[in-house]
Amino acid sequence: MLDGELVATLQGVDLLKDPRVAHFVPEPFEAAKDWYAREGVVPINHMFVVHESLARERPDIVRDIFRMLVESRALADGGVPAIYPPIGVEANRKGIQLVTDWAFDQKIITEKMAVDDLFGDVAALAAIEHWAG
Repeated sequence: MLDGELVATLQGVDLLKDPRVAHFVPEPFEAAKDWYAREGVVPINHMFVVHESLARERPDIVRDIFRMLVESRALADGGVPAIYPPIGVEANRKGIQLVTDWAFDQKIITEKMAVDDLFGDVAALAAIEHWAG
């Protein structure tokens, strides 16, 4: 990137300290706060995904992964900022629907999908939602 071979990269919040490196969106943190104030959604940028067969055959494993993810937030130094996405399908329903709508608009997927279409009738999902309660 610094040699000019890349025009842009996707990076975390800690950009390289170099005058040639800048955010693509000016004042990105303010832009994120403004977008959140308008939309009421924190975009999801990380998910854990398991194969449907694992969810059906070993929901205990899926529940344990989910439990560990939830508990790991409590271990974060200084806690997790309030703006972090909530955990669970229902808490993220609006954001997940936005993503699928945008994917359709951008022709990444060929048909509109509802959030429930993404999860089907996987039994572990209900157990996860109950545990997150």
